[in-house]
Amino acid sequence: MISITLNSSNFTETNFLIKSDIVIIDSNTIAYWNFNENHGSILYDSSEYGNNGTIVNAVWTEGWNKTALEFDGDDYIEFPYSTSFQSFQEGFTIEIFFKLTSYGFQGGCCLFMMSGDPYMVPTMEDNLVIYASSIPNDNKTHMVHNWVHYPFPYQPPLNEWILLDLVAEPRPIPGSLDYHLYINGTHIFEANLPDILNHDNPEKVYIGIDLDYNWVYSDYFYGIIDEFAIYHTYFDSITIQERYNYYANLDNYPPEIISSGDYSYSFGTSNNFINWTLYDENPKYYEIYKDNLLIFTNDWVNGTELKWNVDSLAVGVYNYTLLVSDFRDNIATDTIFVEVLHTINEFSISYSFLPLLSIILPVLLVKRKRKRNS
Repeated sequence: MISITLNSSNFTETNFLIKSDIVIIDSNTIAYWNFNENHGSILYDSSEYGNNGTIVNAVWTEGWNKTALEFDGDDYIEFPYSTSFQSFQEGFTIEIFFKLTSYGFQGGCCLFMMSGDPYMVPTMEDNLVIYASSIPNDNKTHMVHNWVHYPFPYQPPLNEWILLDLVAEPRPIPGSLDYHLYINGTHIFEANLPDILNHDNPEKVYIGIDLDYNWVYSDYFYGIIDEFAIYHTYFDSITIQERYNYYANLDNYPPEIISSGDYSYSFGTSNNFINWTLYDENPKYYEIYKDNLLIFTNDWVNGTELKWNVDSLAVGVYNYTLLVSDFRDNIATDTIFVEVLHTINEFSISYSFLPLLSIILPVLLVKRKRKRNS
Protein backbone atom coordinates (compact mmCIF):
# COMPACT_ATOMS: atom_id res chain seq x y z
CA MET A 1 0.00 0.00 0.00
CA ILE A 2 1.33 3.43 -0.97
CA SER A 3 0.32 6.45 1.06
CA ILE A 4 0.68 10.05 -0.13
CA THR A 5 -0.48 12.97 2.00
CA LEU A 6 -1.12 16.48 0.65
CA ASN A 7 -1.66 19.37 3.04
CA SER A 8 -3.04 22.87 2.59
CA SER A 9 -4.36 25.47 4.98
CA ASN A 10 -7.65 23.69 5.48
CA PHE A 11 -7.35 20.35 3.69
CA THR A 12 -5.71 16.96 4.11
CA GLU A 13 -5.89 14.19 1.49
CA THR A 14 -4.48 10.70 2.04
CA ASN A 15 -4.31 8.31 -0.91
CA PHE A 16 -4.09 4.52 -0.75
CA LEU A 17 -3.30 2.39 -3.82
CA ILE A 18 -5.44 -0.78 -3.80
CA LYS A 19 -4.89 -3.58 -6.34
CA SER A 20 -7.66 -5.93 -7.44
CA ASP A 21 -7.14 -9.69 -6.95
CA ILE A 22 -8.21 -10.37 -10.55
CA VAL A 23 -5.05 -8.70 -11.88
CA ILE A 24 -2.41 -11.42 -11.76
CA ILE A 25 1.23 -10.37 -11.45
CA ASP A 26 3.39 -13.31 -10.40
CA SER A 27 6.36 -15.38 -11.58
CA ASN A 28 4.34 -16.52 -14.61
CA THR A 29 3.76 -12.94 -15.78
CA ILE A 30 5.97 -12.21 -18.77
CA ALA A 31 4.57 -8.69 -19.15
CA TYR A 32 1.66 -6.68 -17.77
CA TRP A 33 1.03 -3.26 -19.24
CA ASN A 34 -1.91 -1.46 -17.61
CA PHE A 35 -1.62 1.71 -19.77
CA ASN A 36 -2.32 3.92 -16.76
CA GLU A 37 0.68 6.27 -17.06
CA ASN A 38 -1.46 8.89 -18.87
CA HIS A 39 1.66 10.78 -19.94
CA GLY A 40 5.12 10.30 -21.36
CA SER A 41 6.65 8.10 -24.06
CA ILE A 42 7.36 4.97 -21.99
CA LEU A 43 4.87 2.14 -21.43
CA TYR A 44 5.88 0.49 -18.17
CA ASP A 45 5.71 -3.22 -17.46
CA SER A 46 4.60 -4.30 -13.98
CA SER A 47 6.18 -7.76 -14.20
CA GLU A 48 9.55 -8.68 -12.72
CA TYR A 49 11.10 -8.65 -16.21
CA GLY A 50 10.69 -4.92 -16.82
CA ASN A 51 9.61 -5.21 -20.45
CA ASN A 52 9.12 -1.48 -20.87
CA GLY A 53 8.27 -0.16 -24.34
CA THR A 54 8.87 3.04 -26.28
CA ILE A 55 5.66 4.75 -27.45
CA VAL A 56 5.87 6.16 -30.97
CA ASN A 57 3.16 8.72 -31.90
CA ALA A 58 0.30 7.03 -29.97
CA VAL A 59 -1.52 9.50 -27.70
CA TRP A 60 -2.94 9.06 -24.22
CA THR A 61 -6.70 8.96 -23.94
CA GLU A 62 -9.48 7.70 -21.70
CA GLY A 63 -9.71 3.90 -21.62
CA TRP A 64 -12.05 1.36 -20.15
CA ASN A 65 -9.87 0.93 -17.08
CA LYS A 66 -8.52 4.44 -16.40
CA THR A 67 -6.31 5.55 -19.30
CA ALA A 68 -5.23 3.98 -22.60
CA LEU A 69 -3.33 4.70 -25.82
CA GLU A 70 -4.99 5.68 -29.08
CA PHE A 71 -3.54 4.60 -32.44
CA ASP A 72 -4.52 6.19 -35.76
CA GLY A 73 -2.36 4.62 -38.45
CA ASP A 74 1.21 5.72 -37.78
CA ASP A 75 1.64 4.67 -34.17
CA TYR A 76 3.20 1.71 -32.41
CA ILE A 77 5.03 0.60 -29.27
CA GLU A 78 8.45 -1.04 -29.59
CA PHE A 79 10.01 -3.36 -27.01
CA PRO A 80 13.69 -4.38 -26.87
CA TYR A 81 14.89 -7.96 -26.98
CA SER A 82 14.13 -9.93 -23.80
CA THR A 83 14.86 -13.54 -22.96
CA SER A 84 11.57 -13.61 -21.03
CA PHE A 85 9.73 -14.07 -24.33
CA GLN A 86 11.44 -17.43 -24.92
CA SER A 87 8.77 -19.08 -22.77
CA PHE A 88 6.31 -18.62 -25.63
CA GLN A 89 7.37 -22.07 -26.78
CA GLU A 90 6.00 -23.75 -23.65
CA GLY A 91 2.41 -22.49 -23.56
CA PHE A 92 1.12 -19.01 -22.83
CA THR A 93 -1.86 -16.67 -22.57
CA ILE A 94 -2.01 -13.27 -24.28
CA GLU A 95 -4.81 -11.00 -23.07
CA ILE A 96 -5.63 -7.71 -24.81
CA PHE A 97 -8.38 -5.21 -24.07
CA PHE A 98 -8.96 -3.05 -27.14
CA LYS A 99 -11.45 -1.10 -29.27
CA LEU A 100 -11.23 -0.90 -33.07
CA THR A 101 -12.14 2.36 -34.78
CA SER A 102 -11.30 1.13 -38.31
CA TYR A 103 -10.48 -2.18 -40.00
CA GLY A 104 -7.32 -0.55 -41.26
CA PHE A 105 -5.47 -0.68 -44.56
CA GLN A 106 -3.02 -3.01 -46.28
CA GLY A 107 -3.42 -6.34 -44.47
CA GLY A 108 -5.54 -5.06 -41.58
CA CYS A 109 -5.00 -3.99 -37.96
CA CYS A 110 -2.16 -5.68 -36.11
CA LEU A 111 -2.39 -5.84 -32.32
CA PHE A 112 0.80 -7.70 -31.43
CA MET A 113 3.89 -8.87 -33.29
CA MET A 114 6.87 -10.92 -32.11
CA SER A 115 9.46 -11.24 -34.87
CA GLY A 116 12.38 -13.48 -35.56
CA ASP A 117 15.42 -12.24 -37.45
CA PRO A 118 14.38 -11.72 -41.09
CA TYR A 119 17.99 -11.33 -42.17
CA MET A 120 18.78 -14.83 -40.95
CA VAL A 121 15.51 -16.54 -41.92
CA PRO A 122 13.67 -14.23 -44.35
CA THR A 123 10.48 -16.31 -44.41
CA MET A 124 10.20 -16.37 -40.62
CA GLU A 125 10.04 -12.71 -39.69
CA ASP A 126 6.49 -13.26 -38.37
CA ASN A 127 7.18 -15.53 -35.43
CA LEU A 128 3.82 -14.71 -33.82
CA VAL A 129 1.33 -12.05 -34.90
CA ILE A 130 -2.19 -11.30 -33.68
CA TYR A 131 -4.44 -9.30 -35.99
CA ALA A 132 -7.57 -7.67 -34.61
CA SER A 133 -8.85 -7.61 -38.19
CA SER A 134 -7.55 -9.00 -41.47
CA ILE A 135 -8.72 -7.31 -44.66
CA PRO A 136 -7.95 -10.36 -46.87
CA ASN A 137 -10.06 -12.48 -44.49
CA ASP A 138 -13.23 -10.34 -44.39
CA ASN A 139 -11.91 -8.24 -41.51
CA LYS A 140 -11.85 -11.26 -39.22
CA THR A 141 -9.43 -11.76 -36.36
CA HIS A 142 -6.53 -14.02 -37.22
CA MET A 143 -3.11 -15.22 -36.09
CA VAL A 144 0.18 -15.72 -37.88
CA HIS A 145 2.29 -18.56 -36.47
CA ASN A 146 5.71 -19.12 -38.03
CA TRP A 147 4.54 -17.31 -41.18
CA VAL A 148 1.43 -19.48 -41.54
CA HIS A 149 -1.88 -17.59 -41.37
CA TYR A 150 -4.78 -18.95 -39.28
CA PRO A 151 -8.04 -16.98 -39.71
CA PHE A 152 -10.53 -17.09 -36.86
CA PRO A 153 -14.31 -17.07 -37.49
CA TYR A 154 -14.85 -13.76 -35.69
CA GLN A 155 -15.21 -10.23 -37.07
CA PRO A 156 -14.80 -7.64 -34.31
CA PRO A 157 -17.33 -4.79 -34.27
CA LEU A 158 -16.09 -1.24 -34.51
CA ASN A 159 -16.16 1.15 -31.55
CA GLU A 160 -16.84 -1.53 -28.94
CA TRP A 161 -14.54 -2.74 -26.19
CA ILE A 162 -13.31 -6.30 -26.71
CA LEU A 163 -11.36 -8.58 -24.38
CA LEU A 164 -9.32 -11.00 -26.50
CA ASP A 165 -7.56 -14.00 -24.96
CA LEU A 166 -5.27 -16.15 -27.08
CA VAL A 167 -4.29 -19.29 -25.19
CA ALA A 168 -1.56 -21.68 -26.38
CA GLU A 169 -1.78 -25.03 -24.59
CA PRO A 170 0.89 -27.72 -25.08
CA ARG A 171 -0.57 -30.87 -26.66
CA PRO A 172 0.25 -34.41 -25.50
CA ILE A 173 2.34 -34.73 -28.68
CA PRO A 174 5.69 -33.05 -27.96
CA GLY A 175 6.47 -29.99 -30.05
CA SER A 176 2.91 -28.91 -30.79
CA LEU A 177 0.36 -26.42 -29.42
CA ASP A 178 -3.41 -26.06 -29.21
CA TYR A 179 -4.46 -22.46 -29.77
CA HIS A 180 -7.75 -21.21 -28.32
CA LEU A 181 -9.33 -17.86 -29.09
CA TYR A 182 -11.68 -16.33 -26.50
CA ILE A 183 -13.66 -13.14 -27.13
CA ASN A 184 -15.30 -11.47 -24.13
CA GLY A 185 -14.97 -14.69 -22.13
CA THR A 186 -16.50 -16.95 -24.81
CA HIS A 187 -14.54 -19.66 -26.62
CA ILE A 188 -14.60 -18.86 -30.35
CA PHE A 189 -12.10 -21.11 -32.08
CA GLU A 190 -9.46 -23.81 -31.60
CA ALA A 191 -6.50 -24.60 -33.88
CA ASN A 192 -4.22 -27.61 -33.47
CA LEU A 193 -0.79 -26.61 -34.75
CA PRO A 194 1.86 -29.24 -35.46
CA ASP A 195 4.83 -27.14 -34.38
CA ILE A 196 5.92 -24.67 -31.74
CA LEU A 197 7.29 -21.19 -32.32
CA ASN A 198 10.61 -21.62 -34.09
CA HIS A 199 12.86 -18.94 -32.63
CA ASP A 200 14.33 -19.15 -29.18
CA ASN A 201 15.26 -15.47 -29.26
CA PRO A 202 12.77 -13.04 -30.75
CA GLU A 203 14.40 -10.05 -32.41
CA LYS A 204 11.68 -7.51 -31.73
CA VAL A 205 8.28 -7.22 -30.06
CA TYR A 206 5.70 -4.63 -31.11
CA ILE A 207 2.21 -3.49 -30.21
CA GLY A 208 0.24 -1.79 -32.96
CA ILE A 209 2.13 -2.81 -36.12
CA ASP A 210 3.38 -5.78 -38.13
CA LEU A 211 7.01 -5.93 -39.21
CA ASP A 212 7.55 -7.17 -42.75
CA TYR A 213 10.71 -8.43 -44.39
CA ASN A 214 13.70 -6.06 -44.11
CA TRP A 215 12.04 -4.15 -41.22
CA VAL A 216 9.23 -2.53 -43.20
CA TYR A 217 6.39 -1.44 -40.91
CA SER A 218 2.86 -2.29 -42.06
CA ASP A 219 -0.70 -3.05 -40.96
CA TYR A 220 -0.93 -0.28 -38.38
CA PHE A 221 -3.60 -0.62 -35.70
CA TYR A 222 -6.52 1.84 -35.62
CA GLY A 223 -8.23 2.18 -32.27
CA ILE A 224 -7.56 2.17 -28.52
CA ILE A 225 -5.58 -0.39 -26.52
CA ASP A 226 -5.90 -0.62 -22.75
CA GLU A 227 -4.91 -3.59 -20.57
CA PHE A 228 -2.37 -5.95 -22.19
CA ALA A 229 -0.85 -8.99 -20.46
CA ILE A 230 1.30 -11.97 -21.41
CA TYR A 231 1.50 -14.99 -19.12
CA HIS A 232 3.77 -18.02 -19.20
CA THR A 233 0.78 -20.22 -18.39
CA TYR A 234 -2.43 -21.13 -20.15
CA PHE A 235 -5.69 -20.07 -18.56
CA ASP A 236 -8.68 -22.38 -18.62
CA SER A 237 -12.14 -21.29 -19.76
CA ILE A 238 -13.38 -20.67 -16.20
CA THR A 239 -10.51 -18.30 -15.41
CA ILE A 240 -10.99 -16.40 -18.65
CA GLN A 241 -14.72 -16.02 -18.02
CA GLU A 242 -14.02 -14.71 -14.51
CA ARG A 243 -11.56 -12.17 -15.89
CA TYR A 244 -14.01 -10.98 -18.51
CA ASN A 245 -16.76 -10.65 -15.89
CA TYR A 246 -14.40 -8.50 -13.83
CA TYR A 247 -13.66 -6.13 -16.71
CA ALA A 248 -17.27 -6.07 -17.93
CA ASN A 249 -18.57 -5.08 -14.49
CA LEU A 250 -15.68 -2.81 -13.66
CA ASP A 251 -17.59 0.43 -13.96
CA ASN A 252 -21.26 -0.41 -13.68
CA TYR A 253 -21.37 1.04 -10.18
CA PRO A 254 -20.80 4.59 -8.91
CA PRO A 255 -17.99 5.33 -6.46
CA GLU A 256 -18.62 4.54 -2.80
CA ILE A 257 -18.49 7.40 -0.27
CA ILE A 258 -18.11 6.84 3.47
CA SER A 259 -19.11 10.03 5.30
CA SER A 260 -18.43 11.26 8.84
CA GLY A 261 -21.99 12.67 8.94
CA ASP A 262 -23.42 16.03 9.95
CA TYR A 263 -21.31 18.12 12.29
CA SER A 264 -21.74 21.02 14.74
CA TYR A 265 -19.35 23.10 16.81
CA SER A 266 -19.27 26.24 18.93
CA PHE A 267 -18.30 29.50 17.33
CA GLY A 268 -14.65 30.42 17.86
CA THR A 269 -13.35 26.89 18.47
CA SER A 270 -10.71 25.24 16.26
CA ASN A 271 -9.71 21.85 14.79
CA ASN A 272 -13.15 21.15 13.36
CA PHE A 273 -13.12 18.72 10.41
CA ILE A 274 -15.53 16.79 8.23
CA ASN A 275 -14.37 13.58 6.56
CA TRP A 276 -15.05 11.37 3.56
CA THR A 277 -13.41 8.14 2.36
CA LEU A 278 -13.73 7.27 -1.35
CA TYR A 279 -13.65 3.87 -3.07
CA ASP A 280 -13.71 2.94 -6.77
CA GLU A 281 -11.50 0.79 -9.02
CA ASN A 282 -11.34 3.56 -11.64
CA PRO A 283 -11.33 6.92 -9.86
CA LYS A 284 -11.17 10.13 -11.86
CA TYR A 285 -11.88 13.37 -9.95
CA TYR A 286 -13.86 14.89 -7.10
CA GLU A 287 -15.34 18.30 -6.33
CA ILE A 288 -16.25 19.92 -3.01
CA TYR A 289 -19.05 22.48 -2.90
CA LYS A 290 -19.93 24.85 -0.05
CA ASP A 291 -23.52 26.07 -0.24
CA ASN A 292 -23.62 25.04 -3.93
CA LEU A 293 -20.42 26.92 -4.84
CA LEU A 294 -17.39 24.94 -6.02
CA ILE A 295 -14.48 25.49 -3.63
CA PHE A 296 -12.05 22.64 -4.44
CA THR A 297 -11.39 19.90 -7.03
CA ASN A 298 -8.69 17.26 -7.51
CA ASP A 299 -7.93 13.77 -8.79
CA TRP A 300 -8.12 10.79 -6.45
CA VAL A 301 -7.23 7.11 -6.12
CA ASN A 302 -9.06 4.16 -4.61
CA GLY A 303 -9.14 4.58 -0.82
CA THR A 304 -8.58 8.34 -0.73
CA GLU A 305 -9.41 9.93 2.65
CA LEU A 306 -10.58 13.55 2.48
CA LYS A 307 -10.39 15.70 5.60
CA TRP A 308 -11.80 19.22 5.24
CA ASN A 309 -11.35 21.92 7.89
CA VAL A 310 -14.50 23.94 8.67
CA ASP A 311 -13.06 26.41 11.22
CA SER A 312 -13.68 30.18 11.14
CA LEU A 313 -17.29 30.05 9.99
CA ALA A 314 -19.86 32.54 11.27
CA VAL A 315 -22.82 31.34 13.33
CA GLY A 316 -25.23 29.52 11.05
CA VAL A 317 -25.80 26.35 9.02
CA TYR A 318 -23.74 25.37 5.96
CA ASN A 319 -23.87 22.46 3.56
CA TYR A 320 -20.75 20.83 2.12
CA THR A 321 -21.42 18.57 -0.86
CA LEU A 322 -18.87 16.15 -2.29
CA LEU A 323 -19.25 15.03 -5.93
CA VAL A 324 -17.13 12.02 -6.96
CA SER A 325 -16.63 10.73 -10.53
CA ASP A 326 -14.91 7.69 -12.06
CA PHE A 327 -13.54 7.08 -15.55
CA ARG A 328 -16.87 5.71 -16.80
CA ASP A 329 -18.59 8.92 -15.66
CA ASN A 330 -20.42 7.22 -12.82
CA ILE A 331 -21.12 9.86 -10.17
CA ALA A 332 -21.83 9.74 -6.45
CA THR A 333 -22.59 12.64 -4.08
CA ASP A 334 -22.79 13.17 -0.34
CA THR A 335 -23.78 16.24 1.68
CA ILE A 336 -22.69 17.08 5.21
CA PHE A 337 -24.46 19.88 7.11
CA VAL A 338 -22.25 21.93 9.41
CA GLU A 339 -23.89 24.03 12.15
CA VAL A 340 -21.94 26.72 14.00
CA LEU A 341 -23.49 27.47 17.42
CA HIS A 342 -23.43 30.58 19.61
CA THR A 343 -20.81 30.53 22.34
CA ILE A 344 -22.47 30.98 25.78
CA ASN A 345 -20.35 32.19 28.73
CA GLU A 346 -20.65 34.50 31.78
CA PHE A 347 -20.06 37.60 29.67
CA SER A 348 -22.63 36.87 26.99
CA ILE A 349 -26.41 36.68 26.96
CA SER A 350 -28.28 35.43 24.00
CA TYR A 351 -30.06 38.21 22.11
CA SER A 352 -33.16 36.02 22.07
CA PHE A 353 -33.85 37.01 25.72
CA LEU A 354 -33.94 40.79 25.10
CA PRO A 355 -37.54 40.99 23.83
CA LEU A 356 -38.68 39.00 26.86
CA LEU A 357 -36.78 41.27 29.26
CA SER A 358 -38.42 44.35 27.69
CA ILE A 359 -41.79 42.92 28.79
CA ILE A 360 -40.84 41.56 32.23
CA LEU A 361 -38.97 44.60 33.56
CA PRO A 362 -41.86 47.13 33.21
CA VAL A 363 -44.23 44.68 34.93
CA LEU A 364 -41.86 44.29 37.88
CA LEU A 365 -41.47 48.04 38.18
CA VAL A 366 -45.25 48.57 38.24
CA LYS A 367 -45.69 45.95 40.98
CA ARG A 368 -42.99 47.54 43.08
CA LYS A 369 -44.61 50.99 42.76
CA ARG A 370 -48.01 49.64 43.86
CA LYS A 371 -46.49 48.12 46.99
CA ARG A 372 -45.02 51.47 48.00
CA ASN A 373 -48.33 53.24 47.48
CA SER A 374 -50.15 50.71 49.62
